[in-house]
Amino acid sequence: MLFNEEFSHTNPVNAALPLTNEWRSILSNNTIEALNIAHRTVKKKSFLPTESKILKGINEHTPDDVRVVILGQDPYPTPGQAIGRAFGCGLGLSPSLKMIFICLETYYGEKERDLKLDYLVKQGVMLINSAFTISTSANDTSHHYIWEDFTVAFLKDLVRYNRDIVLIGWGESAKKVLRKVEHPYTEVDEHPAAAVRRNDEWLTPTFQDTNNTLRRLGKKIISW
Repeated sequence: MLFNEEFSHTNPVNAALPLTNEWRSILSNNTIEALNIAHRTVKKKSFLPTESKILKGINEHTPDDVRVVILGQDPYPTPGQAIGRAFGCGLGLSPSLKMIFICLETYYGEKERDLKLDYLVKQGVMLINSAFTISTSANDTSHHYIWEDFTVAFLKDLVRYNRDIVLIGWGESAKKVLRKVEHPYTEVDEHPAAAVRRNDEWLTPTFQDTNNTLRRLGKKIISW
């Protein structure tokens, strides 16, 4: 892995939300500051998921086991459905995840795919959203603005540490974040919810393209 002096914290900034030591060791102080600013802003609101799950999608990995990052838009707005992983469901199959499963079955056939997406996490697929929280107020759409600086900074630190990671972004907010990250191994497409709204199919090539990139990098492919 690449070493960068930014990862060596002579005067580390304390994170307002729990981060494992492995993540803290590779994240710059600027990234932690961005996390703390977002957290202070979010705490003034009523939000989902619960605070203990905000960084679950990060902390359940180590920096060394991440091979792919799927970046969605925002958590589910229903209590209990948002579990701290993009697209993972706590209460039942969401329309977006249903679209994803249909796409995967079309390309790769039927297999057991759990609603919480444990099978992907175990393969090193990180599932996070551009915004790590969502307001419980339907009229409040500030969450993307609140979290954007942290999400961009986090992904920049991650791919600086390990360049051989594929970033997948679905939806306009995810695309915006990934444009700022400027990583060469990036795949983007529309969000599956857009196809749901159109009552249309969603057959993204990003799964196949990601595995093609992993092959070129000499890495193990994902069993989607």
